[in-house]
Amino acid sequence: MERLSELSETDFINHFEGLVKLYEQDQCFNVVVKCDELIYAGYRLPEILNLRGIACYQLHQFQSALDNFQQAIQMDSSNIDYFINMGDVYAIMAEHEKAADSFSEAALLTKDTSEKATLIEKYLFHTEAARTNPHLLSSRSSSHLYPKLSREERDIILNEFERGSDIPLITKKLTQEFKFNVTEEEVRNSILISYINEGNSDKCYELAKKYLIDAPDAYLHNILIRSMVTASHDTRLEMYSESKAWSERWAQPKVSEIKKLQIDYPINEMKDIHVGFVCDYACSIFGKTLLLPLAKHLANNGLRVTFYNFDKYQYSSTLLNYRIENVGDLSMASIHKKMVNDRVTILLDTNGRMREKTTHELFTKRSAPIQMSYFNMPGTTGMESFDYIISDSYGIPVENEYLFTEKVIRLPCKAGAAFEFERDMPIEPAPCLVNGYVTFGSFNAPFKLNTPLLEMWAEILNKVPGSKLYLKCTDMLSQRVQKRILLTFSQYGIGPERLLLAGYSWLPYMRKCYAKVDICLDTYPQNAGSSNQHAIWQGVPVLTLHGDDLRSSLAAPLLASIGKQELIAKSKEEYIEKAVKLSESFEHLQQLRTDISQSIHASPFFNPELVYKELSDKFFEISKKYCTETQAANREAS
Repeated sequence: MERLSELSETDFINHFEGLVKLYEQDQCFNVVVKCDELIYAGYRLPEILNLRGIACYQLHQFQSALDNFQQAIQMDSSNIDYFINMGDVYAIMAEHEKAADSFSEAALLTKDTSEKATLIEKYLFHTEAARTNPHLLSSRSSSHLYPKLSREERDIILNEFERGSDIPLITKKLTQEFKFNVTEEEVRNSILISYINEGNSDKCYELAKKYLIDAPDAYLHNILIRSMVTASHDTRLEMYSESKAWSERWAQPKVSEIKKLQIDYPINEMKDIHVGFVCDYACSIFGKTLLLPLAKHLANNGLRVTFYNFDKYQYSSTLLNYRIENVGDLSMASIHKKMVNDRVTILLDTNGRMREKTTHELFTKRSAPIQMSYFNMPGTTGMESFDYIISDSYGIPVENEYLFTEKVIRLPCKAGAAFEFERDMPIEPAPCLVNGYVTFGSFNAPFKLNTPLLEMWAEILNKVPGSKLYLKCTDMLSQRVQKRILLTFSQYGIGPERLLLAGYSWLPYMRKCYAKVDICLDTYPQNAGSSNQHAIWQGVPVLTLHGDDLRSSLAAPLLASIGKQELIAKSKEEYIEKAVKLSESFEHLQQLRTDISQSIHASPFFNPELVYKELSDKFFEISKKYCTETQAANREAS
């Protein structure tokens, strides 16, 4: 593509009209990529942002679409279409009050009588929906407060809290100024989750332990365990003990329900193995590149597969061999009943403790005879209702099995999962060859960027003169996150000119941004997951610090699978030393890119057909064992 920064006005119009034609041809994916190229080249215009938003909307990337429409309105608040488009996104997200406001603004702008009547009708509909379906639910649904708040609102709450305002006062302010129907428990939990997500899990850990003494509840206890995942200290034994305590206090199964399920379950039909997945992110990029390919390959191997989708966005599948059930509006009791009626054989939890919406109640009730923990659980569930956890020899070596209440499943290929990526962006040469300096990078969410890790990165920058650090993710635009990062690096003499902080990008453009990175620095103690996969896919070497627990063992098997054990450090000192050593030779960095690009397809982590064939075989084996043991127990009982 020619340099867009040098386009004439006529050429720009032609490019824009070409984008419109792509959209009309239902090539929304390509529209987003081309819009990103225009924006990157300096054409950050409202019509470009609006078109990108429309394409994202069609791709079910609603938050990204919303961001685009909001930015377009900031640049041109007189355009009716931008407000209507924003209202449509809020409507599908069930944000009725905000949808009503958007359609109201559009109605005030339009001079078309017919259009005004239609917009007023939409305004009235969503006003009524907002009245009958309050913005926030009762204290029983405390997990819903955090995602309802904007980034700015979360920052305001934390700033108020740190200025000394107590939780009752903050709750009163939210109720009066923001018109939220909130409780003190909801505000407390939102503060704790905000601390986790901005990279201060240690603070959350400290507060959660204190609050649990005064007002124990299951959700608060789960927040404490979540904080241990990214806390900077060794939490292996404590995570095990707290997970066990959580299970014993809040998740004791009803024996009568378990027995009823086992006795009534048609054992002779177990040959028709039905695998169910529980998740709330099937519509996300992670869902589309990992979970849905997983379902496809399991189904191709002769298993019946159902995704029980808790996402607020509806999703459908045109494939005949697996189905998606949108259950987000159902109660846990109704979903449990549905799973039992569906005769799910193996139920897998992919939400774990790391997602806002935990689904442990389904597993406590024994919604399937065989239940497994899969993603978003870098530790044991502590629950007897989970029979297995899927991992690998790096994540859970044999000597660490005592820290898990589940039996460990390891596949022969030494990978627990595999991504299905497209080669939508080429692998570019190492940028140091042109820049003359090394650029380190991390495209991980701030919740993994604890202060000791930032200090380690600052030490690396100090030891590699002229080097820069590129940090990129959605929440990197938070003022609190930026302030913490800049302050930490400034204490080590690193100025803002050596830091590039960037926000969210659509997947293809995000992959394109890896062309700016020479070395990706993995996070610690919580290693990156999909971010490392994307970096390797783009040929970028990832330097990881391999620890002694599951949370710090995610990158090591990936790097070992492509023959790059040299990128695995065993201590903080070795991590820094390896980063400095890698930076000394630009030619070696380029050779690493070449080597990685040639070894990608030999890695099981990019071979879903291999990995999920082995997982299918394991499911058949476990189901057969369950049948044999159950039939023997039934004979003995009779």
